[in-house]
Amino acid sequence: MNKIFKFTLIIGLILVVPSLGCGKGLDCSEIKGITMQSYWFNDAELNILNSYRDQEKHSLVAKLKTDPKVCVAASLEAFNEIQSRLDGYKFAIEKWVTLYSLDYHPEKWPQETDIRKRVEELTGISFQSKERIKTWWKENNKYLFWSPEFKRLSVNIEAKKNKKPFLIREKEVIDPTTYWILKIKGDFYDEWRTDKWVYGHVFSSEGDSMRLFDAKLLVSAALNRKAKRNGFHTVLHGYIANNYYGRSYVFNSKTAPKIKQLTGIEFKSYENFTDWWNKNNAKLALSDDGERLVPR
Repeated sequence: MNKIFKFTLIIGLILVVPSLGCGKGLDCSEIKGITMQSYWFNDAELNILNSYRDQEKHSLVAKLKTDPKVCVAASLEAFNEIQSRLDGYKFAIEKWVTLYSLDYHPEKWPQETDIRKRVEELTGISFQSKERIKTWWKENNKYLFWSPEFKRLSVNIEAKKNKKPFLIREKEVIDPTTYWILKIKGDFYDEWRTDKWVYGHVFSSEGDSMRLFDAKLLVSAALNRKAKRNGFHTVLHGYIANNYYGRSYVFNSKTAPKIKQLTGIEFKSYENFTDWWNKNNAKLALSDDGERLVPR
């Protein structure tokens, strides 16, 4: 597809929505609906002056520098999709690399230092020249993903090694026990709720293997005490069953606080923890306040 046409298409995915009215405190004459990809594209371009969440209409409303009199609105549900953010940011970088390129009518585009700075913010990489950006993009653009952990674009090493483009799975509904397991382990990111749904990104890795997808579950399911108890229990059991790396693996700066959080007990040694587990694991229940497991 022609590069100029493609970027015009992305930027131009706008539909006038006159019924929305003006944005709260944004002083707009009208609001136009846009895709979430377009919102993140504008974010990458630093084209968003300010924004707010309209919970009643389930939309994200923003004012753009390019047209301050008109506000744009995107679906809040789509706001939580990793793929939308990835697409928007990748479109922006591809635009800088191809259309800007600092060779194609350079007088019409930002200075080279401005482009390098923004790419560095989006990737965490300090590029010393336009040639380095072009080379990096050519080598890695098919293997990029948005990391909710590091808040930047990162390269999936496994996908690059196998020369297979990295694809993010579509949003999937997860069961509440899995939700609590992921949440406790720190693998459920950017949680956001509506009256009905809990949304988030699942991102976990082990070596070169990686899981990354958009997830959701019903708020009522997330509040289920049995599911929460089972999630807590599964994580604690994992510290026993998966202790392949010795006691230091269990009692390190990351896992020891979680064990204390889940039990309310600060164990002095791995032996103390395993003794407590062997004695109580079959009779552990969720505490009345729902914050830890206690023997019943």
